[in-house]
Amino acid sequence: MTARGLCSVAIAAAMLALALTGEALGEEQWQTVTSPDGGFTVEMPPGKVLDELKTAKGTPYTSHQYLVDLGDRNVTFIVQGATFPDDSGISNPKSFMEGFLRAQEKKFNGGKWTSIEWGAQQGAVTVDARGVEGKTDRRCFEAVKGKNAYDLFYWGPPDTAASSDANRFFSSLRIAE
Repeated sequence: MTARGLCSVAIAAAMLALALTGEALGEEQWQTVTSPDGGFTVEMPPGKVLDELKTAKGTPYTSHQYLVDLGDRNVTFIVQGATFPDDSGISNPKSFMEGFLRAQEKKFNGGKWTSIEWGAQQGAVTVDARGVEGKTDRRCFEAVKGKNAYDLFYWGPPDTAASSDANRFFSSLRIAE
């Protein structure tokens, strides 16, 4: 299995049951999470941040993954940063990201991405993809800069991928220079 495939398996394994009430979380409840190597920061909602340093056996990359599951609201926020070797295809960011989106979409159980927007931010190539799987809104934002990929995921009930909490999470990503 490829490094990207193992990364996708880890993300899929982290996914939990989802649904969100309409209320935005309070300002004071958000927390800033910084990766161990200082490569990125992101704001995450209240909840236990599960910080896992993962080095997949037999794969040439290191990943820092953080998960907040708001079980009472049935929403999951995940951020992951990974550094890949040159031969991983990351030197062609758009192709690398297209492969990642295809791999994620295969896990939708009949769902699909309903919108994909390409852009640039903080010197990185970015993609913001939204989709639906059953009664779950999915949103994925990926930024690739150099050998590093930063992935933010949101899963929640229908029509919540653009909620104020989801937008705050996605817009808070800061990539170190």
